[in-house]
Amino acid sequence: MANHYAIIAGSGNTSRANVEALLEDYIYAHKKHKLNFVLAFNKKPSQGQVFAAQLALEKNIDLLIICREGASLNNLPSASVSFNEEPFTLATTISEKDTAVGFIMPSLDEVEYTDKVIRAFSEAGIEMLDLTKGLTPIKPMSENSSNEDIDESYQNTDVADIAARVKERSEEHTSELQSH
Repeated sequence: MANHYAIIAGSGNTSRANVEALLEDYIYAHKKHKLNFVLAFNKKPSQGQVFAAQLALEKNIDLLIICREGASLNNLPSASVSFNEEPFTLATTISEKDTAVGFIMPSLDEVEYTDKVIRAFSEAGIEMLDLTKGLTPIKPMSENSSNEDIDESYQNTDVADIAARVKERSEEHTSELQSH
């Protein structure tokens, strides 16, 4: 039985019912594999990650937590914990890319954090699914894309909203610098 990894990251909001329904579908689809849930975060788990961890406990799925030293582990069940200054990068290296899927919870309130998560998964070549939007695939913008390509590059995902917001902030910052 081959190991398969569901790497859960991001700080976006989602409900317990959503997390459970989508991850249970994933568990069912991969019942021939030995599933492992991996939570990756900096300072504290998102509410969606707590829900995923509780589901792992309920379904007897191995749980690994990768976070920075001193991170809060409140509300999480007992699990193996690995401390690392780059938890998202480490999380994407624990398996071959074809045996891992990233379940991402994008947040419009934490654009830089979401970008860091998506960048780590993209650089590792790991498939990303939006856990806040029914497992819609997240397709990161290529390095050669221009700002005009943002909506097309992030087609059908919340990341389009995030990318547009980052672009807007960048333009505002550039205007402020030019006015001084």
